[in-house]
Amino acid sequence: MSARAGPATSAREEDSGAAPYYRWVTDGPVLPALSKWARPGSNARETAMTIYTVEVGGRPVATMQSTSLGEAEEFLRSDAFLNDLTMYEMKGGEPGEPIWDGEAEILVRESSPDEVAVWERIRAKAVRDGDTDPDDENFLTYLRGVREIE
Repeated sequence: MSARAGPATSAREEDSGAAPYYRWVTDGPVLPALSKWARPGSNARETAMTIYTVEVGGRPVATMQSTSLGEAEEFLRSDAFLNDLTMYEMKGGEPGEPIWDGEAEILVRESSPDEVAVWERIRAKAVRDGDTDPDDENFLTYLRGVREIE
C-alpha cells in the first residue's frame, strides 16, 4: 500500500496554539471504519483502535490512530511522511529547521494520555469544521503547530 501525506488544509496556526491536523491518503484499500467512531447501524467491522505517537530525536511530533503498532509504524516511517517531516518546521523550534533532519532517531510508540487528549481535541474540531469525516480512521495530527519551511 502506498501512502501520500499532506496537510488536510493549508498549514495554519490557530490562536489557540492547536496544531493543524494531518490526514494520510492511501492508494490501496482502506481498512474498515473505527469501532469508536462508526455510526450505529453501519456495516463497519468493529476494530479496536489505539493512538500512536511518532517521536523524532526524542521529541513527540505527531499522533495517529491505528489498529496496531506495526500498521502505525508502516505509515509513520513511510517515505511520504518522512519527506513531509523534512519540509515542515515545528512551532517553538528553530526557524528554518525541519522537524526531521534525515538522521535523528524516529520512534513510534503508544501515545500518552495527554497526547491522546490533544489528538481527540484536534480531531473533534476538524469534524465540527467539516474538514474530516467522523468515520475517517486515518486521521493524524501534529502535536504542535507546523508550517512549510520558507
